[in-house]
Amino acid sequence: DLLAQDLRSSKTSSPKCAHLSKMADKLSPVVAICQGVAMVVAVLLAATGRIDSMLVIPITIFGFGIGNAVQTFLGPDFDKRSLEDNIKKLTTSWKPKSDLGLNDSEAKLTEHHVSGMKYCLAFLLFGRFFINVKALSLNLTRMWTKGLPASMEGVAQAVEGGFFVNYLLILLACLANVLLGMKSRRRYCVTTLKTLAGFSSLRFLAFLDVSHLSKMWTRFTANATTPMKCLWAVSFPISIAIYGSLGMAVLIGKLQDFDVHHMVAVGVTGMIGEFVSACKKGAFGTLFQLDFVKLAMFANQVVSFSDAESIEFQRLLMYIFARGDSKYDAQEETTMRDYEEGLAERLRSIPAWSDRLVATVTFGPDDLQKMTIDTIEDKGEGQSQGLLAA
Repeated sequence: DLLAQDLRSSKTSSPKCAHLSKMADKLSPVVAICQGVAMVVAVLLAATGRIDSMLVIPITIFGFGIGNAVQTFLGPDFDKRSLEDNIKKLTTSWKPKSDLGLNDSEAKLTEHHVSGMKYCLAFLLFGRFFINVKALSLNLTRMWTKGLPASMEGVAQAVEGGFFVNYLLILLACLANVLLGMKSRRRYCVTTLKTLAGFSSLRFLAFLDVSHLSKMWTRFTANATTPMKCLWAVSFPISIAIYGSLGMAVLIGKLQDFDVHHMVAVGVTGMIGEFVSACKKGAFGTLFQLDFVKLAMFANQVVSFSDAESIEFQRLLMYIFARGDSKYDAQEETTMRDYEEGLAERLRSIPAWSDRLVATVTFGPDDLQKMTIDTIEDKGEGQSQGLLAA
């Protein structure tokens, strides 16, 4: 109501903005034609030897950049009155499910959480898990046989090895729990599997991310007393410096495993050729010595140093269970944990074992949103009107 009252009292778009919007609509086809002409001209100049052929790409991108800049500058201004109507339509077209999806039918679970793309994602996840466990095992073996240097890099490698053993033991305990028929660790088993698919000491670099730091600060000072907050204010920058230094040290250490000069000389296609040649010869024991495989291991850890999907999933759960203050109390946190296990239990009702496995290991933020939101429009016009009236 306050939002609607504020929108009613606001002014609509100015005549000048409306004029710019109309101008943008008229210029859009002209801009598109100019972009196409620029690309054709660049290709012709490259074909005749006037410019280097590789310059076609930046020239084309530059042309699209100019067009996007023009459209952005002349972009339409939003109509605040129309916004009020759209907000009303959106907020009355859905509602949270009363059971948050725990009683969805088997057919609905299969339709929403199993697809060809999901199978590809599951295959990719297990591939990443195998590659990363091998990479962490090699680091642990090297640490055990050769020892560690007395430096920040050595500390980072030791921490990585310790956490690897920790997560591996947790995964084995979760699997044993599930095999014994218990229901309290199924979701935890999946989250640990996903963690091991990309974990490394490079995750210390996440402490240099402002959003990550803000989340940590909120969590640690949520229920702290004033003296504890003062202590955290002093120790927090020190912690950031230590963890950030560990992340950069391990990054430098991992780069030393590569023969950079050889990799630059042969290029990506050459490294792929070496990998394919080794596979054809059946020399699978030497695969992990190839630069291509080492690079794939390193790239997997780099892209996983900030687990965006897990953060998004947890934020959705907090939105559902932590209510308006965005902080869990004891009961809210217990309910949230039990709900995660309830989700894993419900997914076990999918008939085919392969579909069940894929739905469980690829269950993410999008799946959680589908499972918890009820679209009123899908229930038919009569029932929708009844719900709206209620």
